[in-house]
Amino acid sequence: MNKDLRSELRTKYAINAIVMFAVITLAAISFTVG
Repeated sequence: MNKDLRSELRTKYAINAIVMFAVITLAAISFTVG
């Protein structure tokens, strides 16, 4: 059970990091273009 919880937290953290990276990348692109 503890292992499942840990993997779930790691997945949420990975998704969160990917979303943040995408937002920052899009913001940088729009700032450069606009």
